[in-house]
Amino acid sequence: MIKTYSSHTQIEDIHDLAGHLTIVIDVLRATSTLLTALKNGASYIYPVKSVSDAMKLKQYHTQALLGGERGLEKIEGFNYSNSPFDYPMHHIYNKQLIFTTTNGTQAMQKCSGSAQCTIAALLNASAVVEYCKSSPLPIAIVMAGTNGMFAVEDALCAGAITYGLSRTHRSDDLGNVCADIFYKHYEHKSFFAGMMEGTHAKHLVDNGYREDVEFCSKYNIYDIIPTYREGVLTIDDNRRRT
Repeated sequence: MIKTYSSHTQIEDIHDLAGHLTIVIDVLRATSTLLTALKNGASYIYPVKSVSDAMKLKQYHTQALLGGERGLEKIEGFNYSNSPFDYPMHHIYNKQLIFTTTNGTQAMQKCSGSAQCTIAALLNASAVVEYCKSSPLPIAIVMAGTNGMFAVEDALCAGAITYGLSRTHRSDDLGNVCADIFYKHYEHKSFFAGMMEGTHAKHLVDNGYREDVEFCSKYNIYDIIPTYREGVLTIDDNRRRT
C-alpha cells in the first residue's frame, strides 16, 4: 500500500516513515528548483528548515551558495531565490547550495527518518516511477502542500506516480484521487491548466511568476533521481546523465 500525505504537517513523527522509500513533492517550486540545480551540475545541496539554519550552515560551508525564498521572494543576503531559472549551469555547476523554502525543505526534513528518500516533480515523474518499481521498500508520498494545506499541483505529481505504479502497487484513497486528477489532465496534456486550478499557481502568476509555473508544468524532461540522506541532497555519479 502506498501511503499518501496531503501535507508534511500530517506526519507527526519522523519514525512514521521508518522503513519506507519516501518521495517528497513540492512542484511549486522547491523540488522543481532543486531538480534543476542538480541537473545543471550542483554537487551537494543542503535543504534546511529556516533562514537561521542556513546562515549557521554557511559558517561551515563557506563556499556554498545560498538559495531560497520567503513570501515568494529571494531572502535578503542570499545569492538566489526559489526559481528554476536562477540555477543555470554557469551559476551552479560543481557548486554547493544551502537552500530553504517555506514548505518544501520543511517537508524534506520531516522525512529524514525514511530508509530512503528522494524528491519528485512533474519534471522527473516517470523516472521516479521506475525507481519505485525497482525498490523492495514500501512507498510513502509526501506532498509539501501550501502552508499546511493540500495543493493541487503536488497532487498532479503524486497522481503521476501512483498512476504509473497502479499495475504493481496498491494506493490509499488519497493516492487514487491524485491519480484521477493526473489522468484528467494527462489525457489533454494540460498540466499548466491543471496547476492553474490551484490557488498557489494563481498567486505565483499574479505576482509575476508565470514562467516559473509554465516551466514547472513540464512533464518528464529530467531522468534524475536524487538521494536525500543525512541532510544532504545529491545525485550518485551513476545516476547523473547529460
